[in-house]
Amino acid sequence: MKLRIKLNKQETEAFKAFYETVKPAEITQEQFLKQIFLYGCDAVNQQLVEAVKQYAEEHKEELEEQGITFDTSGEVAKFHTADDIESDGSVVMFDDSEE
Repeated sequence: MKLRIKLNKQETEAFKAFYETVKPAEITQEQFLKQIFLYGCDAVNQQLVEAVKQYAEEHKEELEEQGITFDTSGEVAKFHTADDIESDGSVVMFDDSEE
C-alpha cells in the first residue's frame, strides 16, 4: 500500500528537521517512515482504548443492564449477544436444551 501525505511548507520544513535529527543511520527512509506511521497508529489506538475505558466507567450501570461487564483492568469480561437475550429481557446464560 502506498500512502501519500501533502504537507504545507511549514509542515515540510518541520518534518525534514525532525527526520534529519532522529532517523537512525542504519535504517532506510522507507523503514523510518513506516515506523513513524505504525507508532502513530498505535498511539491513536491507545487513545481509543482509554476513551472506551472512560466511557465504560462513566456508563457502567447502563452497560451492565445491556449485559456487558468489565474486569478490574477495564477490559470487557463478558457481554451478551442479541441471541442471548430473551424477548422478556432475561439473559440466557447457559442453553443446555437440545436442538
